[in-house]
Amino acid sequence: MKNYFKVFLIAIYALMILSISHAQNNRVSTLKGIVTDKDTGNPLEASSVYFTQTTIGTTVKKSGQFLLEVPKPGNYELVVSMIGYELQQKTIYIEPGKEYKYHFKLSPKAIPLNPVEIVGEDREEWRKNLKIFKYKFLGNLAAADSCTSDNLEYLNFEWKGRFLIAKTDRPITVVNKYLGYKVVCELLHFEYNTNTRVFACYIIPLFIELVPKNEDQKNEWLANRKKSYLGSPEHFLKSLIKNTLNDEGFKVYHVTGIGNYDQQYISSVYGWEDIKYEGEVFDNPAIYFENYLRIKYKRTELSYVYQRYTYSVIDRNGIADNNPPFIYFGFWTRNGVANLLPRDYLFEDKF
Repeated sequence: MKNYFKVFLIAIYALMILSISHAQNNRVSTLKGIVTDKDTGNPLEASSVYFTQTTIGTTVKKSGQFLLEVPKPGNYELVVSMIGYELQQKTIYIEPGKEYKYHFKLSPKAIPLNPVEIVGEDREEWRKNLKIFKYKFLGNLAAADSCTSDNLEYLNFEWKGRFLIAKTDRPITVVNKYLGYKVVCELLHFEYNTNTRVFACYIIPLFIELVPKNEDQKNEWLANRKKSYLGSPEHFLKSLIKNTLNDEGFKVYHVTGIGNYDQQYISSVYGWEDIKYEGEVFDNPAIYFENYLRIKYKRTELSYVYQRYTYSVIDRNGIADNNPPFIYFGFWTRNGVANLLPRDYLFEDKF
């Protein structure tokens, strides 16, 4: 009888420890500070402070102060921006229940912002370039047809040989009625090779939830979000870090190339330990691989990824410390902004 009572007490104690640990991991963290003009020291009212690819953001007050609450720990990229000023970025690992303080000093941009003047034959050429840009930027899957974009008139296009390069000083706002988000995108880099059809696009997005007009639209958005998530790069990374790639429908191989002729099999990948970084030890798993990963999700087309950095540290939400950690080839290049989900969506196991 004493042994049973002892086991009972141990079980109760273990449950208490788990409850305390769970509560600590779910404590809200806060990030506060001030944003000022670097030259004058004046507060920059109405500037934006947010974590990229999340719904976590705020507008700076008249005093220049801001406050953000972060519900979940993990890797984040903080962004501070204002029209007419140079954007600032800072990678942060947020720990549960902690307070972080910052003073951001933004530098004014040298060149004033003006809409693009389009006249004569240039108008037709600009429209052709815009069509190419939207096809790659929004993606070319079904979701793109439900998106509208603002501030496109500020886009400047330039051709360097077969490369189309797009630049803008204004955020591009995308209203996505397929997923139910407004996405405010800072475009840092866009380059498309019309010969090889390889393109590179780097954006800093802030997500704002749209309000559904009724319950049917809300359920439609939830279903579309699930559809966009399954088989996505975000789904892949979370499955990789959980070592559940096969269970969740991924077939992943480490290969030497992306073409049929130069592609040779190196090894199968079932989880992060198959491509773990063997160097410095980190609190979270770190991955590294040479050449490419060949990724197949159920019946979708093939995707390939190439590592952008020497290694990437991935947190438990599947978020890399240097996001995005890969350069994409194949099917995943078709997703675009239209299929992009906020990282908040990854914080809970929904399926």
